[in-house]
Amino acid sequence: MAAPLPAVPPLGTYWERVYCRTTSGSCAVLQSDLPILRVVPSCTDKPDGEIVGWAAQLAANTVAGTGGAMAWSPDYGDYWASIAPRDAVQDFAFESSTVLYNVSVIGLVQRLPYTGTSWSTNLPSYDTTIQAAHTIVAVPDGKVLVGAADQVFGASYMASYSPDKGVTFILVTTPGIVGHGNEHVIFDVDFKNNNFFYMADDANSVLGTVYRNTLPSFTSWTDNDMMSAANGAYYNFANVNFGNPPWNWPAANFPPHQVGQYGIAQAWTGDPQPALYSAHRQLLPGNSWNINPTPLVIDALDIDNSGVCRTLTPRNGMPKPGIGWDCLEIFAPLNTSGVSFTLEPTSLKYCGCCTLDTNTTLYAIETRGAQPSPDSSPALSLTAAGTSTTLTLHGYGTPRAPATPRQGTRAWSGLTPTAWPRRAPH
Repeated sequence: MAAPLPAVPPLGTYWERVYCRTTSGSCAVLQSDLPILRVVPSCTDKPDGEIVGWAAQLAANTVAGTGGAMAWSPDYGDYWASIAPRDAVQDFAFESSTVLYNVSVIGLVQRLPYTGTSWSTNLPSYDTTIQAAHTIVAVPDGKVLVGAADQVFGASYMASYSPDKGVTFILVTTPGIVGHGNEHVIFDVDFKNNNFFYMADDANSVLGTVYRNTLPSFTSWTDNDMMSAANGAYYNFANVNFGNPPWNWPAANFPPHQVGQYGIAQAWTGDPQPALYSAHRQLLPGNSWNINPTPLVIDALDIDNSGVCRTLTPRNGMPKPGIGWDCLEIFAPLNTSGVSFTLEPTSLKYCGCCTLDTNTTLYAIETRGAQPSPDSSPALSLTAAGTSTTLTLHGYGTPRAPATPRQGTRAWSGLTPTAWPRRAPH
């Protein structure tokens, strides 16, 4: 089976519309403005994006308000078939090419196994007891993790874990941080050996941050705040000057940036550890990367962007030796401002890095998305670029190649802060 288009660099140059439909069960049902797109995780049994899943977040399948609106493609988006989950979808995740899980907004999880011809929706839904759910992830052998929604929606605790294919759930009963936001959760890529999981909190009323904890036993969230100086967090390049005149963040706002975190991802491999990335909301003007106005004539006070903080040592001890961070926050051109990586339920995606001699391609999804085309219609269009389907879209019409680095999906990297888009190392 071949991808629909050859890989023609640079990514995003050519686009193909592969699916167009209402963002609900039918035109008679209230539509969602929040379509979700998922592929089978990299480095599993289908690492190339061949199997694609789609859902209309919180949209019903029928006029009676029952079921959820989902679809899938087995062949890079050439053919699509509907899926009829029991509940409207808040988020969903593939465990592998033959198992996926849905979570509803009230925290009900349904496992959908592939039968050979379709996705079975006969299994019951089980309650995470989390009260309000935001994200879900799954790894082989049936381990499932659900992150809670913002506390204002009634979520007293912040995560719930199932070791048995979503049948029974262990509530992480460590008291939630008062005022916590939506929780974006992932398992460590070596979870079966180290029991670590990570959680990015998009709280804005309190400090947004990234936590690490363990399962099935767990300890205090406060003691596991990976961005807290009290737990040994530090900026990798605090004593390094870049360029002449020297550029860096204002000292009072060195990474890691404890603001709302909207997406989290980890490379599959790394030496000595796989890197961990977290996309955060915009920093206040003047707190972003400090562009010296001479000789560039760029006013740092006008720079107001999101970024992606990164640590190369996410498994380090806390508080010693501590976890070092840097931040991917340099845009081209340098005076770019207003970029926002706050798309929910997650704004960060990646693929690749299955071996140490290959790279991770990291995608931060800008909230504003690509601009609608003149012939856009009130339906969602999914598009395929190169050899894989784009990881998420927001809005209507067929995205064109971004006219500037400010539109659509961004990819970048580097061990030192330099302009992007680029490819990321492990």
